[in-house]
Amino acid sequence: MPEEKILVVDDTGFNRIILERMLAAAGYEVLQAASGKEGLRTLNTENVTLVISDLLMPEMDGLEFFRQAKSRALGEERERRPCPPFILCTAVTGKDFLQEAVHEGFADVLVKPVDRERLLSTVARCLSDSQSPFVETPIAGPKASLHSLAVKVNGTPEDVLDALVEALETLSIPERVNSVEALKAWLIGLLKS
Repeated sequence: MPEEKILVVDDTGFNRIILERMLAAAGYEVLQAASGKEGLRTLNTENVTLVISDLLMPEMDGLEFFRQAKSRALGEERERRPCPPFILCTAVTGKDFLQEAVHEGFADVLVKPVDRERLLSTVARCLSDSQSPFVETPIAGPKASLHSLAVKVNGTPEDVLDALVEALETLSIPERVNSVEALKAWLIGLLKS
């Protein structure tokens, strides 16, 4: 039985109840928040392992809620708490919006009304991915990957990029390494030698 604690953030009580019932039936502990501000307070007091957030909410939308949760995770050492993976749950499905969600680093996007099987499989995958030392978001993009890695190493995306560039500049990469796959194989070879 899962021991994960999932925070559901939505300004519509009915939506929170539906998600809570589906998740609780699968054995997850579920917390609810009616706003992004309430969600941030919950993240500061509870050990949440996954957040499912609505997009369109008054005062603070789901994107801003996610941004503030990430910046809180990168804050001062005494206040720092890791940012759990976020799933965006919305009825908005435009291409521009989905690209923005990708760039922000959401682990996935669920479209309302939420299908129970899709919800549970997405939650299980996101929780499984969050146990790995490096999480690549399922909706991948270079910026999203940098954000995910930055959270894992308690730095900023810029710090991660600087470290990667510095590391690559110090290596004498052979000319035959001309693709990402070849670079990966070459680096694995270096580690084994």
